[in-house]
Amino acid sequence: MGNQVPWLGISVTIVKAGPYKGYKAIVKNVLPGHTISGNPRLEIQFLHLDPSSPFKIIAVDYDDVVESV
Repeated sequence: MGNQVPWLGISVTIVKAGPYKGYKAIVKNVLPGHTISGNPRLEIQFLHLDPSSPFKIIAVDYDDVVESV
């Protein structure tokens, strides 16, 4: 049986203005429910090294990221 959520494991870049803009991450989970815009929220794990918070995972709106190439 294949992957039920096509975003899992995809490399993304945060494009929303804020402290994480431009950071690259991997999609780890798609959260149930929808935002006001009707799009799902994604849990992403950063790829950059941060000794104070290794393997940091945050939740972002689907519209806040684009697939990395």
